[in-house]
Amino acid sequence: MADASEWASRVTAWRASGQTSEEFCDGREFTAGGLRHWAHRLGKTRAYGRRKTQPGDTGRVRLARVERLPAKDTLPLQQGADKTSPVTVEFGSARVMVRAGFDPATLAAVLDVLGARGGAR
Repeated sequence: MADASEWASRVTAWRASGQTSEEFCDGREFTAGGLRHWAHRLGKTRAYGRRKTQPGDTGRVRLARVERLPAKDTLPLQQGADKTSPVTVEFGSARVMVRAGFDPATLAAVLDVLGARGGAR
C-alpha cells in the first residue's frame, strides 16, 4: 500500500506529464480515480504542480477569450492593419488574438498553458 509521499510523487509526475489521469494510469498499479483522489487530498495541504501565489497577488482570476478554429481554416493576412486591429499570435495549431492594451502577464499565462499541453494540439 502506497503512503502519502508515494502518492505525492505520483501526483507530481502526473501533473508534469500533461496527460489525463486515465492516460497516465494506463498500465500502472493504481487507478485514475485513486490518483485524482490523492491529488485532491494532497492539494488541501500543499500545491503539487500548481501555481504559487506571488507577492501582491489579489487572487482575482483573469480570463482570456479563446476561439478554436478547425485546423484547415487559416486567417487571412492582415495587411495594412491599423492600431485597433488585433494581432494574431499563432502557437502550434492555436491562434490567440491580441488587441491593443492587452495584459502581457495574461498572454504569457495563456502561452504557458498551451506550451504545457504539448504546443497546442
